[in-house]
Formats: sequence, structure tokens, C-alpha cells
Amino acid sequence: CKAPTEESSYAVSYHNAMIMCKEPEEEDCKLKVRVLFTHPCFNSMKPCSYFLEGRCKFSETTCKYSHGHVVFFDQLKPFSEPDYSSIQLGSRCLAKRDDGLWYEATINSLGDPLTVKFISHGSYDA
Repeated sequence: CKAPTEESSYAVSYHNAMIMCKEPEEEDCKLKVRVLFTHPCFNSMKPCSYFLEGRCKFSETTCKYSHGHVVFFDQLKPFSEPDYSSIQLGSRCLAKRDDGLWYEATINSLGDPLTVKFISHGSYDA
């Protein structure tokens, strides 16, 4: 599925996610689910490995990583497979860095392996 997340106080965007569990029902409330994002772009979206193992010493609100995001079920959108047919040199994409987060990048080489240049605040990182 795709789930909403607030990237700032003004913008809501949808990211591919998977449903982790159904949240306990509240009286006269719509169905809520807890999701994990499959391609996190921020630490707050990256699943806490300690939480997933049941060993996180922080609460959901104090851990810098995600214990899952709670959203209304009716806010979910269908999962969409990426369209790789339009990839070419210079195409914008998301690429995973060593920290496990996905960042904006441009396609630098289509060879094997495919290489990218990461974009950081308008400039390129090597």
C-alpha cells in the first residue's frame, strides 16, 4: 500500500509501506492501522531494529526511528510498482545510502553496476 506521512507541517506525501498491524479500536472511531515504510527517506520513517526485536528502550515518541506510523485505513492508497522503462542518464531517482535511508539522486551511469550521484541541498555528493 501507500501510506501518508507529513514531511513538514505543510506537506503530506504518500510512500510505499506495509501494514504491520491493526490498532486497538476506539469507541466511534474509524479503523486505524500501523504501517512501516518500505523505502524510508527520514530517520523518523526508518524502522527501529530494536523495536522490531521487541528490545527498544525508548517509547514510540522518544525513539528517533519508527515504531510504525498509525494512519486511518481509508487513507491508504494502492501500492504502485516503479516504472523503470523511462530510466536514462540524468534521470532523478531515490537511491539507498549506507545509513539505510533513501535520498534524491540522478542516474550517472546505466552500466553494470548502475551508478548515481546523490543530491544534497542543490549540490552533488560523491
